[in-house]
Order: sequence, then C-alpha cells, then structure tokens
Amino acid sequence: ESEFLARVAINTPPLAVVTMDAEANVSIDFSTPQPDYSYALEHSDSLLPGSWNPVPNARLESIDDLYRFSTVKLANDDSYFRVAMSRPPPRVYFSEDFENGAEGWTAFTTVGDTEWELGKPLTQDLTEAHSGENVYGTDLDAPYGNDVDLVLRAPVIDLKGANHHTELAFWYHVDTSVVDTADRKEGVWLTILDEAGDTIHDIDKVLWGSSKNWNAWNTSIPEAALDRKIILQWRLLSDDREANGAGFFLDDVIVHQKTP
Repeated sequence: ESEFLARVAINTPPLAVVTMDAEANVSIDFSTPQPDYSYALEHSDSLLPGSWNPVPNARLESIDDLYRFSTVKLANDDSYFRVAMSRPPPRVYFSEDFENGAEGWTAFTTVGDTEWELGKPLTQDLTEAHSGENVYGTDLDAPYGNDVDLVLRAPVIDLKGANHHTELAFWYHVDTSVVDTADRKEGVWLTILDEAGDTIHDIDKVLWGSSKNWNAWNTSIPEAALDRKIILQWRLLSDDREANGAGFFLDDVIVHQKTP
C-alpha cells in the first residue's frame, strides 16, 4: 500500500508532497505556497476518472511550515490517495440589494428640492427593481428637479488585504439629459472617498442619457483605494435649463474579488 500511495501522490505545482505513511494510519505531509486555497484528501480504488472521493473525517493540521492530512486506514488496502486543491470562493467585501433597508447609507441634498428615496420605482420606464422590490433612486415616482445636487453614499467598506482583482459592480437605470460643459453639467458622477469623506479617485465615466432598462456597470478598484477603508459616492447634478427625466436608480451593489 505504501508503494501505491507514493505513486499517486505526485507533486503537482504549486503543491508538493513531502512525506507519506500508510503503515498504521494514512498520513500525508505537503507544502504549498497557497495557504488560502481549499484542500481535500481523496481516495480511489482504481485511479479511473470519476473514481476519486473525499475521505470522510480526514484531519488537516498545520505543522511548522507543512500541512498534514491524516485519517484512519480504509477497509480497502488497495486504495490510492491524493491531495486535491481548489481556489477559495471570491471574497465579498460589501454587497447591498436594499431589501432589508439601507443600513449605513447616507443620502442628502446639497442644492434643490429633489431627494434620494428608497423603495419601489414607479416611473414611466421603470416599475421594477433589478432584483427584489427596492432600489435607491432620485425620487421614485417623479422627475428630478432643475439645478439640483444630490449625494448618495454607501457605508464605510473595509478593503484591508484587497488586491488588484477587486471590483465594484452594480446595476443602474438612468434617464437624464446629456450635458457636460464648463458651466452646465447633468448626470451622475461616481467617486471613491476615504473614510473621512475626502476624494481618493473620481471615476471618469459619467452615467447619463436614457438607458430604458437596467444596465450592469463594473470597474476595477484603483490601486489608491486598495487595502484601506473607502466610501462609494453617487452624485447627481442637473442644470436649470431643460426638462428633466426620471433620474438615476441604483440596485445590487457589490465590491468583491474577481477570480483571476
């Protein structure tokens, strides 16, 4: 059995089997540069594809700079063993679908008489949330006003340990004029702030025009915002010269680590 075990415990980078023992119980020591991966001890009676199964109650422990799988000897002495590794699920730093309120969110009007509202949208082109029932929108059932400045901020998001695979994604519906001149601006600007509310990064893309339906939007979190606490801010500005549309509606916000 020891020989069979040695043959199937092949070193597959980046995992390397160091020692093996199957005289009394089964014990496999291995090293890996990926300690955040998931590991499982598997066995097979034939080595055929599809014949590998997890070993029940296999114990994994850390010993110095190695890891050790151990288990009782199986009834079938001809069993083969291997250590299987898999990527951990992507880390989610923040998510919000507004179905349980909007704890920690801040909405305020700097100029004008329009306010951000939380609930079910009831506009001509939008009567349903992207998921569930609720969204955050610039007035749920009426056009936004002229010459307004409306700010919506997410709670503080801790990106400690986040790497360059970290992404912001959300769904939005927009119905505004398209205006961006020296003295006139209209649309929604997205900014990443630090914990104190100071700007870290302005997203270049302006959300404006008429989307008709829900649209997906995503971007990588810039390096300056990684490994720190941040606040996401959506800001709608309008001028005082044109008829206005329904405004901007937000749903299903997530900040997560993408799979490389």
